[in-house]
Amino acid sequence: MKITKELLIKNDACREQVDLFCSVFPNGTRVTLATLQKARKNNLDIFWLEKVIPVSAWAKYNEVSDSALAKYNEVRDSAWAKYNEVRDPALAKYNEVSDSALVKAFS
Repeated sequence: MKITKELLIKNDACREQVDLFCSVFPNGTRVTLATLQKARKNNLDIFWLEKVIPVSAWAKYNEVSDSALAKYNEVRDSAWAKYNEVRDPALAKYNEVSDSALVKAFS
């Protein structure tokens, strides 16, 4: 399937994204890894493409994207846990010092 200005307009893409798409892909484009990377680099909303995924491809798309999202969430959750391990004591110390400063400011 070729993505074109007309396809975007027909499927209610916002004017800003249509204009941006036309500046990045003036002749339209097919969906490939290279064009998706180019679109991301140029701040195009590639998730909008979900509106035009052929019905026959939805099951496979959901299977793959759900798996990728689950892996992303695992990594993200692990990173947040490590961040909180470092942040929590630092924030506690900051609050202790800040509270002391506030008490002195009002003494």
